Amino acid sequence: MKRMILMTVLLLAGMMLIIPLVIVDTERTAVKEDTGNIRVYLHEEDRIEEMTMDDYLIGTLAAEMPAAFEEEALKAQAVAVRTYTAQQMERYGGKGYKGADISTDYRVHQAYIGEAKQREKWGDKYDAYREKLRHAVRATAGEVATYDGKLIRALYHSSCGGRTASSQEVWDKALAYLVSVPCKWDADAPRYREEQRVTFADIAANLGEDATVMTASADGSDIVQVVNRTESGRADLVRIGGQNYAGYDVRAKLALRSANFTARADKDGIVFTTVGYGHGVGLCQYGANGMAKAGHSYRDILTHYYQGITVQPIEQIKRI
Repeated sequence: MKRMILMTVLLLAGMMLIIPLVIVDTERTAVKEDTGNIRVYLHEEDRIEEMTMDDYLIGTLAAEMPAAFEEEALKAQAVAVRTYTAQQMERYGGKGYKGADISTDYRVHQAYIGEAKQREKWGDKYDAYREKLRHAVRATAGEVATYDGKLIRALYHSSCGGRTASSQEVWDKALAYLVSVPCKWDADAPRYREEQRVTFADIAANLGEDATVMTASADGSDIVQVVNRTESGRADLVRIGGQNYAGYDVRAKLALRSANFTARADKDGIVFTTVGYGHGVGLCQYGANGMAKAGHSYRDILTHYYQGITVQPIEQIKRI
C-alpha cells in the first residue's frame, strides 16, 4: 500500500512538472501575426486604403507567386515581400509613395490583389489557397532579411535560367548580397526557354531607324551579334545592324523575357531565344520552389539567393 501511495505521489509530481512545459510549448506554437496596419496606394483606383499588414502580405504573395508552390518557397517569398515592404515604409527609412507606405503598381513597388481578385484567380481553390498563403505569412511573422543590420533590397523574379544576375550587371550598383549564384532548380519553369519574334517595324520604333535600315539591308544571320556577356551569361553588349546596344536596354525596349538571349534574323524580323524570365536579380521564384521540393527550408532558400544575409525579427530594426 505504501508503495502504491508513493508511486501515486511521484506520478502527480511528474504531471505537475510536465503541464507547465506543455503550456509553454503551446504558447510558442500559437498563431503569430504581423502587427500594425499599412497604408497602401491602390494604383488602379487612385486611392489609399489602410489594411492590416497580414492582409497586405497575403495579397502581395497572391499576386507575386503561384499559390500552388511548395510551403517553404512561399515562406521564403513571404519574408522577401515583408522585407521589401518594410524598406519602402517611412518608419524604417523608406520614402513611401503618394502619402501611403507602398504602391500596388508592380512597375513602382510590388503587385497586390485583394480578396475579390483572389477569388476570381483561384476559383474553387480560393479557401485552400488563401489559407495556404496565410500560413506562409504567419509562420514567418515579423521576419525580415538584413545585411549588416540593415534591411536588404529583397528583389525577386520568376526564373533565372540557371544562374542569377548580380545587381551590378543590371543596375551598375554592387550590393554584397545580390551577387550572381548558380541555380539548378528552375529548369521546369513554364517560360524557361522561349522564342520571340520582333518585327523590323518594332525594332525601328524601339531601337531607332538606323538599326532598322541597316538590319533590313543586311543579308545574313550575323545581323545580330551578342558581342560580350556578363558574369551570369546575359547579353552585355549587342550589335544590331551595325549599331551597339546594352543588352539590358535591348531586353527592356523590346520587352524580351530575359537578357539571357541569342538571336537570328529572317525576312520578317529578329527571332530572340530567351532563357529565364525577369531581371534575374535576387530570389528566383521557380528556383525557390525547386529547392523546397528538394527538401530545403525557407531559410536555406533565402541565404542562397541573398548571400550573407541574416533572417531576424523586424522589431530589431531601428525605426526612424
